Amino acid sequence: MLTTITFPSDFEHSYLGKKLTKTSQWSTFLTLDDSGYYTNIHLFRNRSIEENSDSQETEFYNFQKQNNNLLDPFDLKKNANKLTNLKWTSLSDLLSQIKNINPIISLTSQNDVTYTGKIDSVNDTQIVLKEIDKNYQLN
Repeated sequence: MLTTITFPSDFEHSYLGKKLTKTSQWSTFLTLDDSGYYTNIHLFRNRSIEENSDSQETEFYNFQKQNNNLLDPFDLKKNANKLTNLKWTSLSDLLSQIKNINPIISLTSQNDVTYTGKIDSVNDTQIVLKEIDKNYQLN
């Protein structure tokens, strides 16, 4: 089932996605764009989001999902399965395991600055990314 994810502090932004995992503090979602493409895997603090699965938008996309009309050109479902199989107890633990998978990730700071890259190292107090810019060549 798909869910709309909103932020009580920011009513302008929302996501539509499928919940992958939920711990006491964190939830992960496989999100869709307006065209019905699976686009990203997001990790949110539970206290910062609200979920709603009873909207016209979620009904429409659930209908599309039932009819196999949602597209996955980046094979995110496969990566989502890898993520749901991870066992983690802290954010640094999760990021250490994600480092081994080696995907390109984006992290958004509390100041709303987004950094994109591959995890170089992680510990309980910091994350070091090999940043990727617009000149990065996808393989």
